[in-house]
Amino acid sequence: MAEQKTNAPSKTIAGESASAIIRVNIPFVPEGATGVFGHVLTGDRRARESYLDALEREVEAVAADADDLSIRAIRIDGPMPSIMSPDRLGRLAHGIKGAFCCEPGCETTLVALPHTIGVPSLTGWQGAINRVELLVDSLEPPELIALNRLFDAVCIQNALLFFDKFHLNNVGVRIVVGIPGQTTPSLMRTLRSLADVDVAHFRLVPLGEVQPDGDDGAARGEMAELLGRARERLVSYGYEEYLPLMFARKEAQRDRFAWAHAAAAPEIGLGIDAVSAYHDLVYVNTSDFNTYVENSADPSKTVSAVAKL
Repeated sequence: MAEQKTNAPSKTIAGESASAIIRVNIPFVPEGATGVFGHVLTGDRRARESYLDALEREVEAVAADADDLSIRAIRIDGPMPSIMSPDRLGRLAHGIKGAFCCEPGCETTLVALPHTIGVPSLTGWQGAINRVELLVDSLEPPELIALNRLFDAVCIQNALLFFDKFHLNNVGVRIVVGIPGQTTPSLMRTLRSLADVDVAHFRLVPLGEVQPDGDDGAARGEMAELLGRARERLVSYGYEEYLPLMFARKEAQRDRFAWAHAAAAPEIGLGIDAVSAYHDLVYVNTSDFNTYVENSADPSKTVSAVAKL
């Protein structure tokens, strides 16, 4: 395993900070998954392993071009990346930290589904992932059913217990607002229950951002009211809204990737459909699985578009 690089030189490139972020796109979802936006892939274990192999090759290739950037935060993203092999995700995160110049304490976030959390996953991620964004969405059973989620409230409770057992304290939760049948009392129950177990971070997401055709214009007034009530409640629990719809009790628990992204930090995108913006250029990766897997070691063959910033 490569040793993590730290203490990268502080420099600027064409007027921008050399401190950057990395977003890794993992587009795989299970067969039958519903309510997912954008370009997603299903596939067997072999296809998933091939994709992770390709990501590791791309990491090495891109790192050679971006060795003048220091990395402050990494986000392993996608609809549900935690369905991938835990050991391989851990290896990928370690590989990124070894290939790029990472700042001390570089935050590595994995987006995770509650029912994928357990001893195998947390053992596989240990030492590589230091922050998890748990896609809770709701603790109310009817609301989870309305969203066609693959997990229930018991899975969420068990996931939080596993995080505590493995001493992973930097856990954020995504909460969906505007779910069909959701009421102010039901939303408040979800927020209260999670705040009571000292969840580090909340991200509120309107339904239209996570579910196709979920943005009902007729319900926008109701949505605004729900969001307003949720904001007030989280503030009353001691959380600060440091970015729109993002809340943390302590500065150290803020989402560093989101904070840097909001400040327009240079961003390196890895994987299918990934978008990068650094060195005064924007790069867009191919959306074709075979093209990506076969050519990931040579970014000139996987980048489908380039434009000046």
